[in-house]
Amino acid sequence: MNANQPIVKLKLDVIFKRVFGNENNTDIIAAFLSALLEIPRESIRKISINNVEIAPDYLEQKFSRLDMRMDVDGKTVNVEMQVNYEPDFRERTLFYWSKLYSDELKTGEEYGSLKRTVCINLIDFNLFDCEDYHSHFRVMENSRHEILTDKLAIHFFELKKGRNYRKNNPMDDWIDLINAETEGDLMEVQNNTAIPEVNKTIVILRNLSGDEKVRQEAYYREKRLHDEATATKRCARRRIIARSGCTTRRPPSDTPAVRGSPKAYPRVVQRVAQRVVQRVVQRVAQRVVQRVVQRVAQRALPRGGSRLRENWRRKCARKV
Repeated sequence: MNANQPIVKLKLDVIFKRVFGNENNTDIIAAFLSALLEIPRESIRKISINNVEIAPDYLEQKFSRLDMRMDVDGKTVNVEMQVNYEPDFRERTLFYWSKLYSDELKTGEEYGSLKRTVCINLIDFNLFDCEDYHSHFRVMENSRHEILTDKLAIHFFELKKGRNYRKNNPMDDWIDLINAETEGDLMEVQNNTAIPEVNKTIVILRNLSGDEKVRQEAYYREKRLHDEATATKRCARRRIIARSGCTTRRPPSDTPAVRGSPKAYPRVVQRVAQRVVQRVVQRVAQRVVQRVVQRVAQRALPRGGSRLRENWRRKCARKV
C-alpha cells in the first residue's frame, strides 16, 4: 500500500457518522465510548442511536452541524465532531446540553426522572490553555469541590493536542485514528494498537476510501467546511475593522482593489447606476412640475384669453 495515499478522514462529520452512527457497529461504539469516558467496557450494555439518517440535502447546507444522539444504558449521550473554530463554542455547547437535558422531561414527570446527559465534543482546534487534549467539566461547589449533580457532564477532546500529548491508555489510539489522513497513518495506528475495535474501524475506513460515491460525498462536505471557515474569518476581520473605527472601505481581500481590476467593477457599476437614477428622478420631477403649473394657469385665467394663457404657460415653463 502507498503510505502517502489519502483516505477519507474520520474527523469529517459525515464519515464519522457513517462509522459510529451505524447500529451494526455497536461493538465499535461501545469501545469508543468506554475509552473516551474512561468507564469499563462491560458497563455499557445497551446502545440505541436516535438520529441515524443523514438528510440528502445536508451536504448542500452551510453552517450545518451533524451530531449523534444516543441512549446508553438510560443516559443521553451526544457526540459532535466540530472541525472549524467557533468563538462562542463553549456557550453553544452548554446551551445545547441544556436543550438535550430539558427535552427529556415529559409533562407531569418529576425532575428526578431527568436522565444523565453527557456531551462529547471532538474539536479540531485548541480551545483551552492546557497540554492535555481531554477536558471534563462538571458542576461543583467552588471551595468544598462538592458535586452538585452527576447528571451534567461535558467532555472536550482537542484533536490537535492529541498528536503531542499521550495518556498511555486506549483513548490515545482512538484520537490517533480520528487524526489519520493517509494510509501511512492508518498503518501506524494498526501496528501500535491492541484494541480489536480500532482495527475493525480501520478496515471500515479503507472500504469507505475505496468507494467513489463516499469519496465524492467527503470531498463536497470538506469543501463546504472550507467555505464556512473562510466566511467566518472574513466576518471576524470586518468586526475588527468596525471596532477600530476605521471608515476606509476595502474589498474582502488582503489586497486593495485597483481601478480597472475585476474587484473594482462592482463599485463602478454602483456609481453609474446612482447617476442614472438621479438624472431619471430629476427629469420626472421637472415634467411633473411643468404639468402642475400648466393646470394651475389654465384654471386661473379666463377661458377666452387663449393668447394670454399661452404666454403665461411659456413664462412659467422658463422659470422651471
